[in-house]
Amino acid sequence: MVSNDHSYRDQLNTEGNIAFEYLYNEAGEVSKRIEHVYDDSANIQKIEKSY
Repeated sequence: MVSNDHSYRDQLNTEGNIAFEYLYNEAGEVSKRIEHVYDDSANIQKIEKSY
């Protein structure tokens, strides 16, 4: 799939890990949010939400 996302920004949790990743389109609007969920073994589950 071809992505038209123009830029992104990360939001960190209290441990300094990425909690949310926001992808923006060329108009500067959020096009996708990716939530990073960490378990006790430091495994990451990524949950994507498209707008």
